Amino acid sequence: MSLLPVEVIARNFLYGSLWRRYKKGEVDISSDFFVREGAKELGEGAPLAKSFLEFTTKFERVDRPITEEEIIENAWMDKGEIEHIKRETRRIGDIMASYLTQKGIILADFKLEYGRSKEGRGIILADEVGTPDGCRFWDKEAYEKRGEIISFDKDVFREGKGDLSEVYLDVCKRIME
Repeated sequence: MSLLPVEVIARNFLYGSLWRRYKKGEVDISSDFFVREGAKELGEGAPLAKSFLEFTTKFERVDRPITEEEIIENAWMDKGEIEHIKRETRRIGDIMASYLTQKGIILADFKLEYGRSKEGRGIILADEVGTPDGCRFWDKEAYEKRGEIISFDKDVFREGKGDLSEVYLDVCKRIME
């Protein structure tokens, strides 16, 4: 398999780099992503009505958002392959979110990497799925009761909020219960 030079990020909440770009007006999120009827804008950490999918470069020094048109122009994928990846990403996200919700975990966002099969099977999933390295996990109870975001992922390390190995172990225990 050869890895595609892009990854797909599915965002279920307006948070992280998507929030920062939205706040600056760099990304347009149409009202069909708004959960509340009649809302004019979204706040940081707001749930989205459906997954906001975006592609980013993978092998550049600093990954950046990339348009579907740029992916096609660079001949990395055709429109049908892009649509396949979007469908699969949403399907995988739905399965993960449904399971994690039962375990008291919110799937705020996640990334997936795909590759091209050397055996001619087309585009296939190429990386781990559902780990704290590739997902943003939040404590469901804290978010729903207090609007508080308690991370169970690499944000703990990024923000200096605790021992990452303890957080990963806690997520593993919750998932396996």
